[in-house]
Amino acid sequence: MAQFKRRKKLIKPGLQLQLSLTFVGLSILGLMMQSILFMRELSEIASALPNDGLRLGGMMSDSLSRVFLITSFVFVPLVLIIGVLTTFRLAGPVFRMERHLRELREGKYTGPCRIRKGDKFGELCDEINATVEHLVARLPEEERGKLGAAADGTASADHQPRSAA
Repeated sequence: MAQFKRRKKLIKPGLQLQLSLTFVGLSILGLMMQSILFMRELSEIASALPNDGLRLGGMMSDSLSRVFLITSFVFVPLVLIIGVLTTFRLAGPVFRMERHLRELREGKYTGPCRIRKGDKFGELCDEINATVEHLVARLPEEERGKLGAAADGTASADHQPRSAA
């Protein structure tokens, strides 16, 4: 398993930003729904007041708009950052598996696909490794020899696929 820390957090910007912006959109929708429901409840309270209900109703619209904007300016960037960090464990393995398959297509077999412990899509990585191993085993002996020690199963422990556990 690879023992390095990825420094680049936007490893697949398109995928990560799309998912993160989905989180942001849902958060804004939730904030808007909350503001509308809060406005409705306060309007009912204001209409039930014997005095100054209209005055409270007029003040409440401005106040709730201000609260919505302040909350959005704090909450939306926070959700975007958390979204990028959350999708990091998804996008990194996808990037690594794409690169592994591209290397295979180009004839550069460097051993099994490896992803970091805790990353998502471990089962997919294991399936890719099992499929490649199966295909390599079907190659003629002279072709298998060209792939190097990793194709013969003599790769070091660092190059072993993620365990199923």
